[in-house]
Amino acid sequence: MSNIIEEPTQREFENGLAKRAATQVAMTARTLNDCYAAFWARDPQVILDSINSNVAVTLARFQGNTALGNALNTQLEALGNPLRVVAVMPEGWAFANNQFTYTPPE
Repeated sequence: MSNIIEEPTQREFENGLAKRAATQVAMTARTLNDCYAAFWARDPQVILDSINSNVAVTLARFQGNTALGNALNTQLEALGNPLRVVAVMPEGWAFANNQFTYTPPE
C-alpha cells in the first residue's frame, strides 16, 4: 500500500523548518515588545521602587534583555522582517549614580 502523503524532499523539509523558525522569531519579538509595553506603562513611582530595590539584579536583567533583543533584531533583519524588539529604556528613564531615575518627557 502506498502512502497518500508524499514525504517532502530534504530541501522542502529544510525550507519548512526555516519558515517555522522565522515565524517563531517574530512571535518572540512581539511577545517581548508586549511585555516591555506592559512593564513601562505602570505608574513611574511603582517602577522606580521596583527597579531600585535591587539595582544589581535590575541591571543584570536589563543587560540580558538588551542582549536578547539585539540578537532577535539581528535575526529579524536577516529575515527581511521590519519588526524590531525594543532594547532601550523609554524616554525619560535614566541610570545615574547607581540608581534609576525618571523625568517626564516634555
